[in-house]
Amino acid sequence: MRRQLFRKAIAGFMVTAMLVGNCQSFVADAANDVASDIEDDGYTMIWNDEFDGNTLDTSKWSYQVGNGYYGWGNYEQEYYTKDNVTVSDGSLKITAKKESKGGCSYTSGRIRTITDDGEKLFTAKYGRFEARIKLPEGQGLWPAFWMMPADSVYGSWPLSGEIDIMEARGRVLDKVSGTIHYGESGSNHRSNSGKYTFGEGQDITGYHVYSVEWSENTIIWYVDGEEYYRTSNWYTMTDDGEFSNYPAPFDQEFYLILNLAVGGNYDNYLTPNDSDLPAQMEVDYVRVYQKNDGYTTSGIKMPEGERDTDGYDSITKYNGNNLLNDISTVNDVIADRDSTMINFGQWYFLNNSKYGGDARLEKIDVDGKTYAVINDGGTSTYAVQLEHLTSFAKGYLYKISFDAKSLDSDRIIAMKIMNSSYINYMASYKPTLTNEMKHYEISYMMTDDTDVKSRIQFNLGGETGNILLGNIKIEAIDNYVINDKEVTDAEEITATEEITTTEEITTTEEITTTEEVTTTEEVTTTEEVTTTEEETTTEEETTTEEETTTEEEITTEEITTTEKETTTEDSTEIEDSKIIYENANVSLGMYNKGLFGGILKKSSLIKVWEDDSIQVEEGKQYKITFLMKTSSSSGKTVGYLLEDENGNKVSASQKVKQEYVEVSYEFIAKTTGSMNLQFYLMSNSGNYNLYVKDILIVEQ
Repeated sequence: MRRQLFRKAIAGFMVTAMLVGNCQSFVADAANDVASDIEDDGYTMIWNDEFDGNTLDTSKWSYQVGNGYYGWGNYEQEYYTKDNVTVSDGSLKITAKKESKGGCSYTSGRIRTITDDGEKLFTAKYGRFEARIKLPEGQGLWPAFWMMPADSVYGSWPLSGEIDIMEARGRVLDKVSGTIHYGESGSNHRSNSGKYTFGEGQDITGYHVYSVEWSENTIIWYVDGEEYYRTSNWYTMTDDGEFSNYPAPFDQEFYLILNLAVGGNYDNYLTPNDSDLPAQMEVDYVRVYQKNDGYTTSGIKMPEGERDTDGYDSITKYNGNNLLNDISTVNDVIADRDSTMINFGQWYFLNNSKYGGDARLEKIDVDGKTYAVINDGGTSTYAVQLEHLTSFAKGYLYKISFDAKSLDSDRIIAMKIMNSSYINYMASYKPTLTNEMKHYEISYMMTDDTDVKSRIQFNLGGETGNILLGNIKIEAIDNYVINDKEVTDAEEITATEEITTTEEITTTEEITTTEEVTTTEEVTTTEEVTTTEEETTTEEETTTEEETTTEEEITTEEITTTEKETTTEDSTEIEDSKIIYENANVSLGMYNKGLFGGILKKSSLIKVWEDDSIQVEEGKQYKITFLMKTSSSSGKTVGYLLEDENGNKVSASQKVKQEYVEVSYEFIAKTTGSMNLQFYLMSNSGNYNLYVKDILIVEQ
């Protein structure tokens, strides 16, 4: 337990406070008016700002101005200005106001220790980062003390990481949270989070010391010196889909940020009541300490006990360390995966006739290995599928590999890992096959709980052209040292494989392949385990922040749903030429009003909105994203579809509650012309509202 020191003498004032009957509130503030005395524990202060002057020290901090891209990626509704940041009476003050500027209805302030042109005023890797802060009350107020990478070494957000030291909702006075963001982009964004609950008589409106202690393989969060959450479980990919070495992304320098946001997705798009403004976030000081003995830079491993070793040991393996049986076990074409796919160690081949799936599969021998030749892929990526049941243990790294080539022109296939409900564990891996046999590899970290009935799925439709596919493996890596690139108790990760095929293959046509490919690929490793919620005096949560809806393989393309609880600094801008449809209201700050107001009366099916102005081109792939919620606390079923002039449609439905969820799916246009986008209700049990916003359709 670290010692705590009062910054100000309080004894005499406490007596006075008791005499006037205000002891409880005064002592609550005074008892938390502390700074962590850690210097005697082997730490040295390396940077600080006590805010003792009358202006912001611009040698330490830089102003951020504006509303960012889509409200800093969070649909915030404030415009940040320099005028909303002041220093007086020994503290920094960031003030949110109700005033119009730059198309926004509110103004506020945001500062950071890096400039807009990239000058690093202060950055650090590892240490204890803390600030003594008093936060405002009011719905839609979102104060934060957080860190972002000084250089996006591993790619765009969240691949290079984010550390949220403290975030709060002004309407929830007794709680703050700490979070890290990492993993993969899009729907496979990951985060770990914990919450702290204040004791009786205390809340965020009093001064408290918010800290994070970041070491090589552990990050710990504190309030007033009391630990409430820690995690060592993370991983990250690059923009190119490559796996990065643990402890990436939290092995680079980060800079500090202080801001007071208004609105946005963190508090369900609520905005403040006028009576709550102006609102002020006050910061007494910011301090950074590091260990006198320094930090390790090599041989960093995840702490022991963070992996489900029992689960890993119980997983069935084939031919050594492979979680998949040989493709020679593939069956004839089946139509119903749910009733037919019941056996482990069995490959299943599926056709979806609704998307033109009429493929044929032949098994051939290539240099002693069985390969599958798949013909006639169908019109949708899900028209033809090759699947195998398997198991994944929490906290383990897996190398997924296969050999493949196109027997005709170049074409794309898609491989993914999912659970039995078709919820993705990893985003689709989509290599382009050529007429040269190649060895493909990708790494995957199982961050969720051990799943004894998950599956690997190859989606082989959507394009014409025959495919040769085989030598498919999932290999669990049991132990490793990352930065030194030493691997123990596992198969060697470096793949140096020469694939020579001299084979005459007969399908509906005669195909001869004579290929020699040598692949030398080094696959790096890491680990991540989602933390377990514990019932302690403080509330501790683990957040995967990925509530993915069931993928409807028959009627939909790829559909995922994610709770909008992210904290991004910025978003990657989409090329304007690729956007074919956009909800114009998004940029006008209409985030919490929705597209469809009013009460929708009882009916078995009520169409609530449609737009037939969407223009597409046959054969091109598109992606649609939008946010939606209903006024029902228990949830109501919402349907949505895209339909072209010939009646071809992509549709799905799901239960939606009062929290906004983000939906995205991909589709390939079957005709050139207009498509009709529709949203409708599928319930006959009462009146409720449906809200949809931020619709975006982009050519892929």
